[in-house]
Amino acid sequence: MSRQEKLSYAGRIRRELTKELARMNKKKKRLKYKLYLLFVLPVFIVILAVKVLRTYLHLKMRRVGEAIGPVPAYKEPVETEYITPEPVVTEPVGEAEGPEEKPEATVKITEEW
Repeated sequence: MSRQEKLSYAGRIRRELTKELARMNKKKKRLKYKLYLLFVLPVFIVILAVKVLRTYLHLKMRRVGEAIGPVPAYKEPVETEYITPEPVVTEPVGEAEGPEEKPEATVKITEEW
C-alpha cells in the first residue's frame, strides 16, 4: 500500500487553492466558448450568408441579362435647325457722347442724437 504523507496546514491550503484556481480556469474557458457560440458565431454566419446571397443574385441577374440580349434603341429623326447670326452694330469711339453729368448727392446732418 502506498503511504500517504501528512501535509501541514499551509500545504493543504495551497493544494485547495490550486484546485480552486483550476476549476475557475475551466469555468472561464467554458464561459468564453459560450459567449463565442452565442454572439460571435451567429453574426459571422449572418454576414457570410448575406455575402453569398448577394453574389448568387448578381450572377443570376447577369445570366438573365445575357439570355434576354441587347434591347434595340429606336431613334427618332430630329429636324435640323439652322441659326443665322445677326451682325452687331457698334458705334465708333469718336462719335460716342460724353459722360452724362450726374447731380451730386447731398447729405443732411442733423443733431438729434
